[in-house]
Amino acid sequence: MLVHELDNKATVKKVRMFFEKDFPKFLNMAHISYLDVKSPTLNNVPKASTNENTIDNKMNWHNYAIDVLNKVVKAFDGVD
Repeated sequence: MLVHELDNKATVKKVRMFFEKDFPKFLNMAHISYLDVKSPTLNNVPKASTNENTIDNKMNWHNYAIDVLNKVVKAFDGVD
C-alpha cells in the first residue's frame, strides 16, 4: 500500500489506541526492577511439570518493551 492510499481515520484510531492502552503497559514493563528476577530455588519448583519459565518471560517482555519504547523515541525524532 502506498502512502497516499492510507486510511487516515483508521491510522489515527490505531495510533490513539496504542498510546492510550499499549504504551503505558510498555512503560511499566520496561521499568521492571531486576530485583524481581531471582535465581531459581528448589523449594519453589512445582510438583507438576510446566512449559512456562516465568523468569524468561519477564526478561523477554522487559527487553521487548525497551525495544518498542526505543522505536517510539526514534520515530518521534523525525517529527517536527
